[in-house]
Amino acid sequence: MLANGLSVTAVLLSLLNLVLLLGVIRRLRDQSAAPAPHHADSPLPPGSLVDLPRLPTLIAFFAPGCAPCDDLLGPFAEAARRHPGGSGRVAAVLVGEVDAPRYEQALSGVSALIPQEDSDLWTKTFRVRGFPQVYALSPEGVVLWGASSVNELAHRTAR
Repeated sequence: MLANGLSVTAVLLSLLNLVLLLGVIRRLRDQSAAPAPHHADSPLPPGSLVDLPRLPTLIAFFAPGCAPCDDLLGPFAEAARRHPGGSGRVAAVLVGEVDAPRYEQALSGVSALIPQEDSDLWTKTFRVRGFPQVYALSPEGVVLWGASSVNELAHRTAR
């Protein structure tokens, strides 16, 4: 009699465990269909707010020596020349071992160069993970758009 009672209890507990397990699996499956959360290391999307001193309204991040950065240097310098507010509203951040007279010459007079000791703060604030990267901001520091290629920059600055 006692063995029968234990068997029934074991069966009922096993069924309860199975029902709970199916509920957990169903819940996990529902969660996996939800969109991925925004991660802090992804590029800044339009609408993000940036709070830095001397905030420009056009900023580029270059790693001298990378081919895409070399390709974007001339078009960025041209966009900087035409940018409203002039060189006081444009900045360029050179990242890495910076001995880049070509970059300094191209950007001289059209853009402020962010000092090497400040480049880490700027790249972290803008979540830069690849180079080159260009952002346009409103005067209040809201990201309007980003570009990482010559074609994207040409498309954005043609407006």
